[in-house]
Amino acid sequence: MDLKKYIKKFDFNKIIKIEESDRQFLALKNAREKIVWMKWSKDLFLFLILQNSLISYQIAWSWEKWREEFADKIISDWNILEKNFVEKKDNIDWWYKFMTNSKYNKRIYNIKIWRLKKFEWFRKLIEKKSFEKYHDNMELLLDDISKIMNKSDESKTITFAVKMFGYGSRTVFAKFVKYPIDIQIPVDSRLKKIYYSNEWWVTSDEWKNKKINEKNIQKYFQDLAKKNKIPPLHLDSLLRIDYRRKYMK
Repeated sequence: MDLKKYIKKFDFNKIIKIEESDRQFLALKNAREKIVWMKWSKDLFLFLILQNSLISYQIAWSWEKWREEFADKIISDWNILEKNFVEKKDNIDWWYKFMTNSKYNKRIYNIKIWRLKKFEWFRKLIEKKSFEKYHDNMELLLDDISKIMNKSDESKTITFAVKMFGYGSRTVFAKFVKYPIDIQIPVDSRLKKIYYSNEWWVTSDEWKNKKINEKNIQKYFQDLAKKNKIPPLHLDSLLRIDYRRKYMK
């Protein structure tokens, strides 16, 4: 089905309903409901989600399976994680053991551990800025993470981290906040296929030789989002969960 016609069929409330059927959202919601909640638990839970998102690349199988594995792991190890967090100790060893024994995310784990060590600087920001403030202003979160990680605020890993934070913070604060319209969509192989299948002028040679410009793809989806008044991270959910299932078999 033509992508532009498909998007016009959905109002925003329907998109959010589809988004909240995402297995990634449900995995985080399930973890939130099973954890015994203390005064510091919100900060720990959301910090773990951001850490998890920053190493969610080159995974085996799917993001959904990895997110479910992560959710199950933090439920079972919550007391250990909580003790370290309260004592202001890092959880790098926990992540190392988790990844090296993971079914879905053990590739290049040493590089991912280096990322997590770099992200430890974020703890200092939490002391000054509350997670609820980040929930209300996700552009601020995007800016702070991109600076700490020394990455563009259009980087798919960084924008994806904001998206997963939004999933988690929605369950923590029981308050829905729209993703900002200016935060870019994270372009991966699935979105590239959707783009290619809808834009006939992208030649098969370009696709075959992987010469498609990701900036052009990002702009394409950004323009679609703005035209339909749907924040790109919400459009991402609609395309990945519903459009792919129905039209990209």
